[in-house]
Amino acid sequence: MSNLAYSGLTEKLSTASKIAALTDLRSLTIIPNLSQKVFQAYIGTVLLQKPIIQKVDTFVKTTQRFGAVRDLLASFPCANLPDFDAERAWQTLMRWLLHFLPNRYALSVPNYSEVFYRIKTERC
Repeated sequence: MSNLAYSGLTEKLSTASKIAALTDLRSLTIIPNLSQKVFQAYIGTVLLQKPIIQKVDTFVKTTQRFGAVRDLLASFPCANLPDFDAERAWQTLMRWLLHFLPNRYALSVPNYSEVFYRIKTERC
């Protein structure tokens, strides 16, 4: 969705998706004219610099169910905003993390409950 908005192909998005994507892109301070590959890597890097993402990243070092991460987000100060919905926020954030950082995060769905976790990487 954000890839299309970034590329100027907003006519391929629904009105709601277009508004959401453009809002997201404005909040991330995107460098113009990046190739798709560089855009993907750049967004992943920018996301990992956000304090909320850093807290989620630390939390999901151990496997977490959807509700546990939703509850974590609900404990943050942003949860006091009138239009904040922790479930919707986690659903969106989870999709962003999986899309922009596919080598860092994974999702499984055993027994009808989404389980999200950080992929363990070997360090030399």
